[in-house]
Amino acid sequence: DWVIKNARDADVGRLQAAMHILAIQPYSHKAIDLLREIIETSPNHTQALRMLSLNLDPKGYFELFNTPTQDSTDKPLQDTEMLNRTLYHKIKNEVSILKEIAHEIIADTETQDEILSEIIRHIEMIFDGIQTRRHQEEAKVQQIPANDYEEIIAIIAQTAHDIVDFVNNELVIIQMDVDEALFDVTENEPRYQGLNELQAQLTVTQAALDDLKSVNEGLKIKNNYLQINALFETWQNNPKLRNATISLDIQEPESEWYLDKQKIKSFLSELIDNSLKHNANQADLKIQFTAQNNQTDEPRKKIRGHQKYLIITYRDNGKGISQSRKEWVFLPLKTTRSKDSSGLGLFMIKRTLKEMKGTIIEKGKGGVHFEMKIPDGELS
Repeated sequence: DWVIKNARDADVGRLQAAMHILAIQPYSHKAIDLLREIIETSPNHTQALRMLSLNLDPKGYFELFNTPTQDSTDKPLQDTEMLNRTLYHKIKNEVSILKEIAHEIIADTETQDEILSEIIRHIEMIFDGIQTRRHQEEAKVQQIPANDYEEIIAIIAQTAHDIVDFVNNELVIIQMDVDEALFDVTENEPRYQGLNELQAQLTVTQAALDDLKSVNEGLKIKNNYLQINALFETWQNNPKLRNATISLDIQEPESEWYLDKQKIKSFLSELIDNSLKHNANQADLKIQFTAQNNQTDEPRKKIRGHQKYLIITYRDNGKGISQSRKEWVFLPLKTTRSKDSSGLGLFMIKRTLKEMKGTIIEKGKGGVHFEMKIPDGELS
């Protein structure tokens, strides 16, 4: 109150007060109310909108940004479209990696391969199938009242499951084609290594698509009992991806937790995808995960109200995020790269972690360094 009263401009005072509150009480209702007061008088106040986008719950965000202002004729930024863009971008990105590897094999061997050509045609068919299902979803959404958040989210979630199931069924057929191609080549042939890489990537892609079923923030958190090493099994089995080597340091790997396995694995996949994409030309890219129980950490660092939480850190030795872009990294429709990226993945991670009452921060120097703190669901 003192800050607001003594500020020369009321909005400046409210913004400063909200920032101070959020620094010590993330997602504070008092701070959100102050930001809403700013938006009521200044609907296009950039800093207030930016802070609201990170601190509203999903339904509150939907209600605020899904409705155009009376003074604006522009199409509003719809939360549903944001969810769509995140999901389809990630699915297409996963499938595109397979297509890229197949093209590289053909380029390296300098010969036209019938099986590889068929795989590429099959992948193009998958893209068409995804697009058809997306159009069908959009048609359904248009028939729902714009403020019916629950119904719209239900349609998007169901379509996400349908698309993942469709793509994974098609990838099984591609897997059989790759196995057939490998059967007919020897280790000395140029395409042998490429086909092996394609086979390994198919396994990773299928696991990633299963995780994407849960990436949609509209789905409820679905906790189950699990051992920590279950979160990292994909990379335990496939520690080498493209130009990167992945190492794991998991303390108490067999300790039992009550967490949403699919969502957390989707977070980890997103971080790896970002590193691979932003450091594609780095030959010796190294990625490291560490995971530990906060009970082995300093007690004063515990999240208020929770006696047990999992700390996952992610590091790479890549280019990192420039200081000028760090403040944008978790914001919707922003990206650390100028093209070929939706910029939504990290935003979705932060929003979903908020639903879990967890946090994520980036504090990298000379590479990225993300730290996630995830409370045990049984104690939430």
